Parts: sequence; structure tokens; C-alpha cells
Amino acid sequence: MMNIVIAIVISSFLAFFYQLFIATLEKEKMKQAKSNAESAIVTIQFFYDLVLEEKLDSLTAKEYAKDVLHDIRFGKMGYIWINSGEGVLLMQPNTPQLVGLNQLDRTDIKGNFIFKQFITEAKKGGGWVNYYWPKPGGETDYLKISYVAYFEPWDWVVGTGEYLDEMQGNILSVVFNASAWLLSAFIAFVVILFLAINYYIRQLRENSCHDGLTLLYNKRFLTEMLPRILKKQLRLSDQQLVVTFIDIDHFKQINDAYGHDYGDRVLKNLAALITNKTRPDDYCIRYGGEEFVIVGFYQNKESAFHAMNDCGRLSLGWCALLRKKNSRLPLVPVLQFMIIKMTLMSR
Repeated sequence: MMNIVIAIVISSFLAFFYQLFIATLEKEKMKQAKSNAESAIVTIQFFYDLVLEEKLDSLTAKEYAKDVLHDIRFGKMGYIWINSGEGVLLMQPNTPQLVGLNQLDRTDIKGNFIFKQFITEAKKGGGWVNYYWPKPGGETDYLKISYVAYFEPWDWVVGTGEYLDEMQGNILSVVFNASAWLLSAFIAFVVILFLAINYYIRQLRENSCHDGLTLLYNKRFLTEMLPRILKKQLRLSDQQLVVTFIDIDHFKQINDAYGHDYGDRVLKNLAALITNKTRPDDYCIRYGGEEFVIVGFYQNKESAFHAMNDCGRLSLGWCALLRKKNSRLPLVPVLQFMIIKMTLMSR
């Protein structure tokens, strides 16, 4: 179910991104074409100003302007053309055979009078024209959208545009690459989020099963694990299940005499000793307060009793260590460390 939800979310996101990105790129392409046409007008204006300054004659300035714009390219198919306000093609780098001819009556494959539309839109202050025109070096007509601008002093119409199939192909390529990147980033984000959530859940589970002070397992852990432990004991008929309870008698007197911080250190110290003296497979549990439980499996009763003796030696050594660190403890022996219950269960 979660996989289906994730797939729906990803698909919806990509569909939204695809539509938004295509619309944005189409606008950007058209904006760029318009900017190219307006830049061509600026170039023409430069040469026209030279005429006004009497640095060039009009004919020479026009030829210079056409020569400069003739060699400008935009991408693979972009170029600039110029026709007069009367429809004569003045400069077209890809169809030089048409230069000097009047194109007012020229129509595309849809019957549109292309140059009449160019002149009309340009003289309105500039605009867009959709029409069909061959690609450079080809004879087949393709749908094209061009922006045309008008330079009134010379009665020139200047235009440049994009073949829609090329523009859409470029857009699809960009969209595909961007989508692949975004999809990879989104999947990586989902994976990281999933791992982070799992880690957080595991940490919560770990924290809920561990005592915050001693870092041993807590009573809740024992309650949850007890059925599994008993089932394991039933499977392991040749082993003994040993449950050892450890209690510190009169622990309240330690807290009263030396403070709760000291009492906490005593508990942490005992927990550390229990952890160090038990096996990795044993369960060391703080059952509550000053009560501790050790659960483990042993090969036979002899090894179990040996473990009890180790606990006894541990209690003596621990008491001696505390007396060494605090000389007041021997005067009031408030600490006892003993095994109050040992259960051996066998089938």
C-alpha cells in the first residue's frame, strides 16, 4: 500500500513539474527570440546613427548592417532575416536565391500570406507570427514561430524565431534530464526519510526498553521478552534457564545518608559490574529501584551454580570497593548484595 502511495505521489509530482517546466521553457524560448530580434534592431540603429553623423552613407550603412546580422546564429536553427515594408526580402542567410525578390504573395502550406503577416505585426510595434518554413538546408516546411520588429527609418522588418519541433525537442530533452535528476533526488529523499524514520523508531524502541540511569534493560523489556525466553527454554532441553534476582537492602539509607546523586552512582556502578561480569547473551535488567535481574541459559546445573558463586564473589568485591572509597560505610553496613532467588527449569 505504501509503495502505491509513493508511486502516485511521484507520478503526480512529475506530471505537475512536466507541465510547469514546459510552459516556463516555452515562454523563455519566445522571450529569447524576441530579445534577439530587438538586439538586431539595436545593431541596425547603430549603423543608422553613423549615417546621421555623416560617417557613412545610407547605402554603405545598410550593407554593413546586413553583413553583421547575416552571420549571427542562435543554436542550431536560429538566424535573422530582413525584408522591406513592401515585401522584398533583403537578407536571408539560408535562402539567398530569394533575396531581392518580392515575397508579398508567398504563402505557406496552410495558405497563409507569410510576409504580409510579418509586415502587419512588425508595424503594430512588434509581434508573433506562426507559419511554415523550410529548415536550413532542407525543402520540407516545418511549423515555426517568429518575432518580428520594425525599423521605421529604413522601412525594414527584422525577424527571428524557433522551429516548434526543435524547440519542443530541446524542451523535452531538458525536461527529461531535469526529471531524471529530480526523480533521483526525490527517491534519495524518500529513502533517507524512510531510513531516518526507521532509525528513529528503533531508537524509541531501544529507549523504551532500556533504563535511563543504568542503561540496562528495564522491566518492560523483561515483560515483552519473557514469553520468548520461555519458548527458547522449551526448545533447548539440554540447557538450564537461570533467573537471578539481586537486591540492595536498606538502599533508602544510602539515599538518606549520602543523597540521591550518590545513590544513583551506586546503582550505575553496580550495573556496570553486572554487565562486565555476565556473558554477552545474558539479559541484564534493572527490574525497578534497587532490584536487578539476570537471565541466562547454562549447559547444566553445575555451570549455573558456578555463576551463582561468581555473583557471590562479585558482591564481596563490590562491598570492599565501596568501603575503600568511603570510609563511613563500614560503620553502618547499609549495603547488602545477594541472590534472593534462583530458578532452575528443565524439561
